[in-house]
Amino acid sequence: MKALKKILIGVLAFVLLIVIFSLFLSRKVYVERSLVIKAPKEIIFAQINTIRNWEKWSPWHRLDPKMQLTYFGPESGAGAGYSWKSDQKNVGSGKLTISASGGDSILNLMEFGGQSPALAGYRFTKQDSGVKVTWYLQSDMGMNPIGKIFGLFMDKMIGPDFEKGLRNLDSVSQSEAKKTNAAPAPCKIEMGSWEGMQILMAHRVCKADSIGFVLGSAYGEIGMVAKKQGLKQAGSVMAIYNNFTMEKVDFEAAVPVDKAGKSEGGVTAKELSKCDVAVADYYGPYNEGMHAAHQQLHDFIKAQGKEIAGAPWEVYVGDPGIEKDWSKILTKIYYPIK
Repeated sequence: MKALKKILIGVLAFVLLIVIFSLFLSRKVYVERSLVIKAPKEIIFAQINTIRNWEKWSPWHRLDPKMQLTYFGPESGAGAGYSWKSDQKNVGSGKLTISASGGDSILNLMEFGGQSPALAGYRFTKQDSGVKVTWYLQSDMGMNPIGKIFGLFMDKMIGPDFEKGLRNLDSVSQSEAKKTNAAPAPCKIEMGSWEGMQILMAHRVCKADSIGFVLGSAYGEIGMVAKKQGLKQAGSVMAIYNNFTMEKVDFEAAVPVDKAGKSEGGVTAKELSKCDVAVADYYGPYNEGMHAAHQQLHDFIKAQGKEIAGAPWEVYVGDPGIEKDWSKILTKIYYPIK
């Protein structure tokens, strides 16, 4: 009995020591790693913002080849996410959702089975040698003594995964940059006639690297107005570019509809009138290659002795959410001419 009593006293003393020790520990946990990646910001951003791209670089996706992944929400941006389930204890199950996306940061909400949610994020800082990508995680371990002590080891547990993921992201981004910077194939360009159509459009202004996210949000707003007015989409989504620089893009997100609608809130109904056009069929990603296609159109119009008569528009015929090969994704670029 005396031996048992000593053991119990020892256990209680140990537990008391842990409780007292934990009182001096912060309940907040923060882990951060950074790497300068030599690739354009828009390419790096897209690798993180498009949730299915994580399979190319995320260190956690490679821990269990049999891990079950279920994607939900949009293809990219806020609301996009996936849940995972694995029989391996070091992987377990959980859910990750992009909670905010745009500008120089992306935020994720990570939920692990039976544990408090954690906030993870990415910051993008331009540097002379590339883009500094900072991957961080912050979590609240609560007042549980064991949880607070466990938090002491989070940096050594998660930090190496962040480092590995950033190196993978660097490799993937540089590979994508090489594809993008390759000399674009000449577009098929011809003179034609735009027959005119009814559209609903929403005006937006943003930086060039945020166009994809902003377009997606605008199309959602237009879709709600179209549904309310009983209008049906009558073709591929579009964007009309009033002015374009890397720091400021002024444009109209537009959706063709089957009949004339009514302006409502931030959505304007109008007709994109009949006119003569020069049109290019461009296949490829929505970045540097697209700029080259516009330049080819400018040169073609000048060679034909014509003048540009208004803002150009792009019609996004291909869908990168379905077709993964960018060389098969068609965008038709129109310039009104006179």
